Amino acid sequence: MKRIISYVYPAVAAFLLCGCGDDQPAAIMTLTDIVTFEGYRSGQPVFTLQKNGDSPLVTLTGTTGHLSQTFSDGERLLLRYLPQNGEAYTSGPVAVYGTGRINYDKLRTGAVDGWDADPVYMYALWRTGPYLNMECGVEYSDTPRLFFLILDETTAGDDIPQLYLMHDMGDAPDSFSRRIYASWDIGALWNLESCRGVTVHLRDSNRDIREMTFVK
Repeated sequence: MKRIISYVYPAVAAFLLCGCGDDQPAAIMTLTDIVTFEGYRSGQPVFTLQKNGDSPLVTLTGTTGHLSQTFSDGERLLLRYLPQNGEAYTSGPVAVYGTGRINYDKLRTGAVDGWDADPVYMYALWRTGPYLNMECGVEYSDTPRLFFLILDETTAGDDIPQLYLMHDMGDAPDSFSRRIYASWDIGALWNLESCRGVTVHLRDSNRDIREMTFVK
């Protein structure tokens, strides 16, 4: 049985064509998802995504040629798009309306001391295939900070390994909050035969949640 314990945000999405009156142009509401950039095929950008959990892999092909930003093959990014067949989360051509870089990293290992130095304001944490994705609010700072997902190595062989969201702003002053997206590749751990799921420890200033568990 597949289940997720906690609140889930499977997609940052809206898909609608609507009119605002006879004399008003139709508003186009696009889908926005975290996707994987797969490079260019026949000159067109290609992306893959899963809607949530272990749902089928969807392949999207942009119809707009080269993107305004340069991405590496395999990079995770935020894509704003409109399916040309009118059906969300099905493979096919899409009109690309915008792209954006997000925090993308692999699962790290190491010391977890001080992992909860600074909180995040969690909007959503969800899994899509081998990725854990996050939408959260953090205080803005123009100085470097620690922001990692770390595996407690002593639990790597457990049926539910323990992961920690480390956020440490250092000496950065208090500032306004900004919304960010992040995606971590946990596939190497998730695909182990011994792994039945993972628990993510986090300091959430939104709902005061300290941990979330995702199980296969």
